[in-house]
Amino acid sequence: MKKTALFLFAALFVFALQSQAQVRGGIRAGLNMSTWGGNAVESFSEILNTTGVMRTEMLPSFHAGGYLQLPLGSAVSLEPGLYYSGKGMQVNQTFATESIFKPQVNVVNRMHYVEMPVLLRLHLGPGFQLYGGPQLSYLVDNQVEAEAGVFGLSYEQNWSADPGFRKLDFGLTGGLGYELPGGFNLQAGYEWGLSSLDEGRSNIDAFNRVIKVSMGYTFGK
Repeated sequence: MKKTALFLFAALFVFALQSQAQVRGGIRAGLNMSTWGGNAVESFSEILNTTGVMRTEMLPSFHAGGYLQLPLGSAVSLEPGLYYSGKGMQVNQTFATESIFKPQVNVVNRMHYVEMPVLLRLHLGPGFQLYGGPQLSYLVDNQVEAEAGVFGLSYEQNWSADPGFRKLDFGLTGGLGYELPGGFNLQAGYEWGLSSLDEGRSNIDAFNRVIKVSMGYTFGK
């Protein structure tokens, strides 16, 4: 799958560069709300080997970068891009004990990616757009923050979690956009990771799931 994805992205970029259509560039930044799909929660419960209440929460972060817009017709355009994107998830575990004390552990996994989406945009009418396409992401850094607390006392520890995590993440992304006057645009979408984050060293089968809301500006409009 990695070779197929790389070939697909290379072919789309070559097509964009060789096209005679008017290509415009732009910048975009916005909010990420991310978590993991798959069996991440069940796997964490097995690792902690305890009973209690475990819940996942969306992890806020951001994305920022640039894109090219290549018209393919009056209502369709191709948009390759290159972005920094923060992803990950957070888990809160409250341990079940017979005492009045309820120890808690909060674990945050912050993943830093460079991602390259290649989007196909369908222009629906006055301003509105539907977009979607494949996305290839490269894991640059992966940090875990853990905090344990009981009875007002807490202990924190941070460490790198790069070993064991897959560097390349292939997925799909899509959503709804709106083009404003003067080159500005808004969009909201969802990212669906297709590659398991684990390299096969454990039984955790987790996938990136990200909600994205952003604002962009296209030069020359």
